[in-house]
This record gives sequence, C-alpha cells and structure tokens, in this order.
Amino acid sequence: MSQQQQFPFSQEFKKRIIALCLKNPEFFLQAKRWIEPEFFGEEMMVNLVRWIFDYHSKYKSIPTDVALIEVVKQEDPNKNQEYEILIKELFGLVISDVPFIKQKIKDWIQRNKYVRSLMTSQDLYNAGKQEEAYQKTLNDVREINTLTFDPPKRSFFFEEFKDREETRRVEALGDSNKFTTGIGKLDEITGGGLGVGELGIVFGDKGSGKSIALVHFGASCVRAYAGKVLHIILEGSLTQTRNRYDSRLAAYNYNQIKRGDMPNEVFHRLENEYEKLKGNLVIREMLDEFEYTPEHVETEILDLEAHGFHPNLLIVDYGDLLTPRTKSLKSEIYLAQREIFNDLRILGNKYRAGVWSASQSTRPKGKEEDPTFVMTSSNMSDSYHKPRLADLVISLNRTTAERKAGMMRLWVDKYRDDECKLLVPLRNDFSKMQFSFTDPI
Repeated sequence: MSQQQQFPFSQEFKKRIIALCLKNPEFFLQAKRWIEPEFFGEEMMVNLVRWIFDYHSKYKSIPTDVALIEVVKQEDPNKNQEYEILIKELFGLVISDVPFIKQKIKDWIQRNKYVRSLMTSQDLYNAGKQEEAYQKTLNDVREINTLTFDPPKRSFFFEEFKDREETRRVEALGDSNKFTTGIGKLDEITGGGLGVGELGIVFGDKGSGKSIALVHFGASCVRAYAGKVLHIILEGSLTQTRNRYDSRLAAYNYNQIKRGDMPNEVFHRLENEYEKLKGNLVIREMLDEFEYTPEHVETEILDLEAHGFHPNLLIVDYGDLLTPRTKSLKSEIYLAQREIFNDLRILGNKYRAGVWSASQSTRPKGKEEDPTFVMTSSNMSDSYHKPRLADLVISLNRTTAERKAGMMRLWVDKYRDDECKLLVPLRNDFSKMQFSFTDPI
C-alpha cells in the first residue's frame, strides 16, 4: 500500500509544506530535522526536497528559485522543464494558512515515522532479533512524542530591553493574572478582576446593557494593564463597537462621536493615549456567515497569534449566538449551550486568557418594575449548565425609574465555587459606556 493510499494528505498540502520551507527559514530548520524526502511519495517532490536539503547542508542557506532550477538542470536534465514548472508554482504559492499547516504537519510526520518504525521493527522481529525490535520500537515512539514545531525559546536580550521593562511595569500595577472589570467593588470581590482561564458571564434582559458592559470590561483591561483584548461581536456591527470603545475611552457622548462631532481636545487626548495602547485591542466582526462555532473563535486566535497578537482577555458578544460544533446538538438548546460555553472556557485555559461573554434572560412576569427583584442563575431559562460552567456570574437589573435616574443593580450570583449573592449598586451612563460603584444600598 502506497503512502498516498495510507494517509489522507493531498499533494496540495505537501506542496504547501515545501513552499513554507522555501519561504520561512525557522520553519525550514524544524522541518529538516523531522522530515524525510520519501514522506512526499511522488518522485518529483521526493527529489526536490532531497536537493533542497542537500543545498542547505552545503551552502547553509535555502536555495532561491534560480538556484534550485540550476540544481535541477544538473541532477535531472531530462525533466528540467517539468521541475521548473513545479518550482515556479511553489515559489508563487501564497501561504495564508500557516497555523493550519503547522497543526497538520505534526500528524503527517508522526504517521510516516510510525509506519517506517513498524516496518523496520517487523523485519527485525522476523529475523529473530526480538530484543532489538523492541528497543527500536521504544526509541522511535519516544522520538515521535518529542516532535514539535513550537518556536525555540530564545531571548534577544538587548533588543528586548524596552519590552522587558514595560512588562515589569505592567506587572507592578497588580496581579498580571487578573483583568480588571473597571468596577471597584466587583474587582474587590474577585481579588482584582476576572482571572486567567476563568469564564465570566454577564446576563440580563433585552436592553439591560450587556454589550455595553462587555465594552466597559474590555476598555478597562486595555487601559489599566495594557493587556491585549480580542473582542468578538456576533450581533451589532464593527462600526458600532468601535464607536462604543471610543466613547468609553474618551468618556465622551456616544451619539456625538457617532456623528463625527468629537471636539479637538478630546480627539488629541485620545490620539496620545491610543499611541501608547497600539496593538492591544482587536475587534472581530463575525456576521458574514450564518453559523459560527467556538472553533471559528479559536481559528481567529491562532491567526492573530501568527501575527504576534496573543489575547489576554477574550470577549464574545455573545455566547448565546454561537452554534455548537457538534451539529447534532443544534436542536437541543440545553445541551448546545452547555457545549458552547464549555468550549469557551476551554479556550480560556488553552490560551491562558480570561473569557467574558453575555447571555440573554427574561424577567419573570410581574417583576419588570420591582426594585427589589434581581435576576439569578435560575433565570437563564435556556440552559442551567451555563452558570455551573462559569467562574463569575453577574446580572444587570434596573427598572424604568432606575434607568431614568442612571442607576442599576449588579447582582453577583456566583464567584468560583461559591454562591456569592451580593448586590452592587451602580451608576451607569450608557451615553459614555460607563459603570461606576455607588454607596451600598
């Protein structure tokens, strides 16, 4: 059985591996350590990879397209034109899926090495060399398990001085594993804010300010610690969310900003602050497809990491609008919501980030104007699993009278494994996307 029959890795995938080797020196050095030319199966690609490796061993550099064509003329002049077409194709490929290739290539190499090890060990065993076959298998398994394409840990000491000092100053401000909410009392309850790997859910009825709260949390994190924030929006628009962040960070009226009516003094103040905060906030609209899953969110994280952006705080506005990755759960709303929010929590742990999301709830009939009523986890009617999965659960509560007075009651329903049951009175100014703690009720 040929390698092409054994493994579902296409020729196009293999071409992308070679193209990436030719364009990325760091990837090439890692690939050369693990890849054997024979893994590529097809004769022309096997030969080409061998000649590329030989060229690097001889000249300590990756061949250019011109150099590689010259090598081919010497090695196989009869197929010179066929190789030249392949070489031009490889150098012309635009590699936009580097994270995907790096994920898949590990499996591709491990499968090839496993088959080679199995065949060699089997030959040894059949030749009566059982102990040698056993040791061969053991050593090969160990080698396969050490395979990695993670970049080496190295430090360009003098070049990194500025970044090092900035990191030290940020950490000196507080616990670098906490991301402030911008609400003093809530930070006090949580010991500094939402933690790395923790999932926070803010819920409330329609129009209660959930999306505004998420913008408030994102802006507070960026401003306080220069932490990197990835804000995913599944409703509304990119323009609306950008205007909200400008309003929150400028402490200036949203409608005036939306109309382009920002005073010069506010503009220049923001311009100076944004210069310091560059590279710390990415807003990603996910509205162009009908269904997005947590896997789409992870793909965005990987794509950003490939460009040097690692989010410390992930905001998903909001989780209820995601689709479960398990298609059979789409009609099972309780199980679907459990999987979605569990996947968001997994993303936080996997990528060392705090995760904020929101969820819709409905106030019981007759309680709409009750100033003593607060929504609890039991009001998340679509799934009782969500609050169980979350580390921090808060609800936003206000009557019509409170809304007119710019007041709100924030109910802390749960923090970590404890039912918190604490009422936090807030002043809220939605015209500036702000929340602030008031005297206790």
